[in-house]
Amino acid sequence: TSRIAHLVVIDVLAMGVAMARGPSLVNHLKSVKRSLRSLRLSPKSVKALDD
Repeated sequence: TSRIAHLVVIDVLAMGVAMARGPSLVNHLKSVKRSLRSLRLSPKSVKALDD
């Protein structure tokens, strides 16, 4: 489907950027992941929001 084709294009572009930026991108993504960790919701709190 066209949705899969769009996802493939986005994935190829993301990989191209990652390869061009090199190791600095990996370090940046790790720091972003660490900063977002505190914003995660536990499964219990998500279930409570659904009820």
